Amino acid sequence: MIGFRNHHQSLHLQAFGLFSYILLVHSYLIIHHTYHRYLHLHPRKSCHWLLYRKQSSKVSSFSSNSNY
Repeated sequence: MIGFRNHHQSLHLQAFGLFSYILLVHSYLIIHHTYHRYLHLHPRKSCHWLLYRKQSSKVSSFSSNSNY
């Protein structure tokens, strides 16, 4: 009986993991789609934003490297 219970629990965990994974992919696709639409609407703004993001990521990676 205990073994069956554990198996049931693991099934629930698997289902939850699958559901969260699907949700994650779905939200990523939505964000990706809206971002591309934004790119087409405001091409100049997005370029600035990409440059800013590249610079900020460089800064964040540099600061994380200095922590070690």
